[in-house]
Amino acid sequence: MCRALLYLGEPVLLDNFLYQPDSALVRQSYMPKMLSMLNLAGFGLRAWDPSSHNPDRAYSYYSQQLPVFDRNLKNLAEKIRAGCLLAHVRGVPYHTRVEISLQNCHPFHFKDVPLVMAHNGDLSRFADMKPLLSAHIPPALLSQIHGTTDSEWVYALLVSQLPDPHRHPSAEVGTART
Repeated sequence: MCRALLYLGEPVLLDNFLYQPDSALVRQSYMPKMLSMLNLAGFGLRAWDPSSHNPDRAYSYYSQQLPVFDRNLKNLAEKIRAGCLLAHVRGVPYHTRVEISLQNCHPFHFKDVPLVMAHNGDLSRFADMKPLLSAHIPPALLSQIHGTTDSEWVYALLVSQLPDPHRHPSAEVGTART
């Protein structure tokens, strides 16, 4: 069972979302009531700070460690402020077919695409769908799929449907379409 956090607003210290509240994302990853349901398989985040020297470029952090034991994450969370945050704790079923790797940690992001995505899902018979889905993804995006999750493929399909996946979506606001 995955856990995701999305924030958009005034810049706030990441520690205030990830660690401090009772319902903090990191706390959710180890709550005793949930341990029988969780097999944690990584953590990832992308955070944007409007006051950074490059505000369009996100801070990125991915780890296979359990976030509660990850001192690097805690140190970053106590230092970085963000006005936009997407964080994800990856939960997977207990099974030998599940691949635990950094490539499978969310949020997913392709080079020069201004959108990221985290997805909580598990498509049945996904391996059977890959050949059919690949026909709908341009080769330049298909080559950027490095993990084995259905979520990364969903991201690739979503990005493939944009008129220009490399253009910031806000550039479309106010533009008339015919």
